[in-house]
Amino acid sequence: MNKSRKLEMYSKGDEEGKMKDIFGNLRNLESLKTKTHLSTPTTHLSGITLVALVVTIVVLLILAGVTITALLGDDGIIKKAQNAADSTNSAVQNELTGMNSLTDKMNSVLNGMGGGGTTPGGDGTPQIPEGLEVGSEVTYTPTTREPYHWDAEYATSYATTSSDYTTYDINLNNTGDFKIADWKWKVLSIDEATGQVELIASAPTTGTVRLQGAQGYNNAVKLLNDACNSLYGDSTKGIEGRSVDIDDIEKYMTEEALTEAHQYTNGDGAQYGNQVSSAYTSDKKYPVIYAQEKKAVITKSDGNVNNEETGLDLSDSPQEFIERSEGSTSYIGSITTATSIQPYQTYWRGEADFMQTAFKEYKTGSSYYSLFMPSGESTTYWMASRCVYTDSGNCVFCVSFLSSGSVIGGMYFSDGNPNNYSCALFPVITLSSELIEGNASSGFSIN
Repeated sequence: MNKSRKLEMYSKGDEEGKMKDIFGNLRNLESLKTKTHLSTPTTHLSGITLVALVVTIVVLLILAGVTITALLGDDGIIKKAQNAADSTNSAVQNELTGMNSLTDKMNSVLNGMGGGGTTPGGDGTPQIPEGLEVGSEVTYTPTTREPYHWDAEYATSYATTSSDYTTYDINLNNTGDFKIADWKWKVLSIDEATGQVELIASAPTTGTVRLQGAQGYNNAVKLLNDACNSLYGDSTKGIEGRSVDIDDIEKYMTEEALTEAHQYTNGDGAQYGNQVSSAYTSDKKYPVIYAQEKKAVITKSDGNVNNEETGLDLSDSPQEFIERSEGSTSYIGSITTATSIQPYQTYWRGEADFMQTAFKEYKTGSSYYSLFMPSGESTTYWMASRCVYTDSGNCVFCVSFLSSGSVIGGMYFSDGNPNNYSCALFPVITLSSELIEGNASSGFSIN
């Protein structure tokens, strides 16, 4: 056998041997499987079966349906959120509407109290009734209300046990002696920029009120203004009442007449606006409110008062009444312990004949004198202002009033002696022009 043949035989034999080995191994493996009870590997393979996949998808679809219903249903989250937003917007709108209504009411009140009219003309300016001018007559009947208590606690220094005390304690009402004649008023001023109108009563009241002593001086301005506001004002319409005061008189006097009035010099040589040359060291009692007034000069052991530039003006009053102080009847409402006082002369006197020509004209042939002195030299009424009259030995703390056409005053002496006076009320009311209706031909009234 040649060499190539040997190689071929060797190869075939070798392959047969290998095959025998493979089949032998397989038989051995089968025998081992039987002995050890092994299952085929495929029975333990992990994975997702078709059923599991279907179940998973079904569950996911159910969850998706529940979620979508919770979000988009009629009672869902989005619907609830929308309802909540609508409710919030509605509440905000209602609140804004309420605030706007309140603002309008406040503006109406403020306008009537001096803020100006709210009924605009075509250019935005307040509307003034056609033909309304200074001196025009306006009918105004204020609402009947509870009487105003003119309280003797604040009006007099008489002791509460005195029979005189009761004459200062009365109730005022606007249906009796304190009714304005026929409820006729006259236009005193018109502010065309704001629409504010001032009306002055056509005449003082027939009823009178009394003031006396230091307490009368202390509380006169507040009592007079409060009484006029209570009897003739109307807060529901923004109408505010007050008493005529010395500032009104001076405002409508001619420049020449006012200069002459302020050159007033009394019998002891004290001139208006000047401080008394020597302090009072004996007659040095003063009403409590004097220490709060501008130009008050007081020397006392517990601290001096020197109100050169600060303090209450003549027609100002504190927010509260001055309460009665203890002590001698004559001194109730006064301070008696100062070392000295050195006041300024703030009193001027205008005699009836001087006052007749002292006022400006509001139109040709018509003077403000007719508005402030409707009864001429017979006119008498209180003015809500204080002043001080000085002389060489003492001074007089005065409440101003018009007496028979003359501007004068009086009330409490620094030696402790009190005076008392009885005068009528003379009110002024302030309101918005929008409250006045009518015209010059048919007449004007407050609606």
